[in-house]
Amino acid sequence: MKKTVISSFLALCAMVNVVAQTQSGRIQKQLSIYNQVMRELDANFVDTLSYETINNAAIKAMLYYTDPYTVYFPPEKTNVLQQMTTGKYAGVGSTITQLDDTVFFADPFADKPAYKAGIKAGDAILSIDGEKVIGMSSADVSSRLRGKIGTTLQVKVKRHGVAKPLTMNITREQIQTPSVSYNALLDNNYGYIHFDDFTENSSSEFHAALESLAARAELKGLIIDLRGNPGGIVGEAAKILSNFIDEGTAVVVTKRHDEVLRTYKTPYAPQWRDLPLVVLVDDDTASASEIVAGTLQDLDRAVIMGQRTFGKGLVQSVRAIEGGGNLKVTVAKYYIPSGRCIQAIDYSQRTDDGKPYYMPDSLTHEYTTAHGRVVRDGGGIKPDVEIKTAEDGGSIAYRLSQDQQFFRFANIFVAKHPTIEPAASFVVSDTIMRQFTEYLKNIDYKYTSFSAKYAEEMKRALKYDGLLDSCSVELEALESKLNPPLEQALAIDDHYVRESLAMEILNRYYSHHGTYAYYVRNDLAIRTALQYLTDPQKMSEVLNPK
Repeated sequence: MKKTVISSFLALCAMVNVVAQTQSGRIQKQLSIYNQVMRELDANFVDTLSYETINNAAIKAMLYYTDPYTVYFPPEKTNVLQQMTTGKYAGVGSTITQLDDTVFFADPFADKPAYKAGIKAGDAILSIDGEKVIGMSSADVSSRLRGKIGTTLQVKVKRHGVAKPLTMNITREQIQTPSVSYNALLDNNYGYIHFDDFTENSSSEFHAALESLAARAELKGLIIDLRGNPGGIVGEAAKILSNFIDEGTAVVVTKRHDEVLRTYKTPYAPQWRDLPLVVLVDDDTASASEIVAGTLQDLDRAVIMGQRTFGKGLVQSVRAIEGGGNLKVTVAKYYIPSGRCIQAIDYSQRTDDGKPYYMPDSLTHEYTTAHGRVVRDGGGIKPDVEIKTAEDGGSIAYRLSQDQQFFRFANIFVAKHPTIEPAASFVVSDTIMRQFTEYLKNIDYKYTSFSAKYAEEMKRALKYDGLLDSCSVELEALESKLNPPLEQALAIDDHYVRESLAMEILNRYYSHHGTYAYYVRNDLAIRTALQYLTDPQKMSEVLNPK
C-alpha cells in the first residue's frame, strides 16, 4: 500500500513537471521569436530605433488581449500606481478640468494648498512658474502642479469678473485623497456616508465617520453612498463589512481556475450589527464597492438601491518588474456569499472584430440570498429598488454637462453675485433658471436630442432603401417633436438641470461641503432611501419576502 502511494505521488510530480515544462517551452518559443525580431531590427532597419519605445508598445499591445485591468506601469509611472493604491500624492489639492484650450481649477479641496492660497473653483490657469499653459492638456498641467512636498510654485489665474490676472504662491503638500468625501446626520437621526474609493486604511476612515455620526445622535439607520466608487483593495471591503456583519463571516472568496486562492472574512465584531442599512449604487459602482453592496444583498443585510452596478468581479495584484516597473495583473475572480461572481464581461472570449464578450442576462445563473431571494451572477449587482437617473428623463441635462455649460455659467454667476444664501437653504430659483436659459440663448447653444440623431441615421437608411421621398411628410412631423424648443427641453429635465446648476454654483462659494449639503437634501435616491429607512415594513418587504 505504501509503495503504491509513493508510486502515485511520483507519477503526479512527473505529470506536474511535464505540464510546467510544456508551459515554459511555449513561453520560451515566443520569447525566442520576439528576441530574433528585435535583433533583426537592430541589425537591418534603415533608421535608428528607440527600443524602449518599441518594447513599451509591444507590452501594451500584448496586454490588450488580456483585460483592461492588467496594466504595465513603467518606472516613470510609479507615482500613478502609488496614488491608485494609497490615495496619496504631492501637489496643490484641487481637481482641474479643461474647457477648449484652457485648464481651470474645478474643486480646490478645503484646507489644502490651493484653497489656502486663495484659488477658487472656476479660476482659469494662465501660467505656472512663468510658463504659459494655455493650449496644454489637463494631463500636462496636472504634472506641473505636482512636485516635491514643501516646494512652492507660482500660479497666475484669470478669474471671471476680475479685470487683471491674479498671482498665487502655492506650497505643495502631501495630499491624501479622502475616501469619505462627506458624512452627515440627516433628519430624525439617520446617517449618511459618501464613500469614494477603497485605498489603504480607507476602512478606518469609514469607521471613524460612522463613530462620529453615532457620537452626535443615536443612529436609527444609515445610507452608504457607493455611487461612482471604482473600488480598490479587497481587504478594505471586508473590514468595512465587519461593521455590520458577524465576525468571521466569509464575505469574499477569490479563485483562479476553480482553485481557491484566499477567503476574506470579517475580522472584527460588529458595532452596528442591527443598524438598518440602505446602499446606493450606480453603473460606476465597481470592484470592491460591488463586494460591499453584493455581500450585504446576499446576506439580506441591506436594501440595495439605484442602478445596476458596473460588473467587475476580477482581482488584481501588483508585481515588481525588472528595471523598476510594475505589472498590475488580474490574478483571480471573486465570489460573494451566495456563490456568484458578478463579472459582466468575459475577456477570454472575443468577437471576430476583437471586442470582448458581454454576458447577456439570458445566460446568467440564479443564486439565492440568505432569506431565499433570487439573485443572479454576471452583469453586476442588480439593485433591489431601482432609481431613475438623468439619462432616464430628457437628454439635455447630460448634454449640457458634457459641454461644460453648467461650469461656464457658474463662473459668470459668481462674478455678478458676491454672496448667496447658506448651502443648507440654497435653491435654484426660477430667476436663476431664466438667467441660465438666456445665457444659453446668447451663446446660441445648439442642442440635438439622442432620438434626433437616431432619426438622422434612419433617414440615411430610408434613402439607401429608396423610401425617403415617400416618408418625407411623416419624417418632418416626427423631427418637429424630436427637437423641442430650448425652454421645453429644459422643462423636461428640470430636476436634473437645477441640481447640476446648484452643484456648480455652491462649489464656487462653499467648496464641495456646500455641494453635498445641497445634494443630500435634493437627491432623489437619498430621499427614496430615507423613505425606506423610516418605514420598517418597506425594508422588510424587500429583505424578508414571503
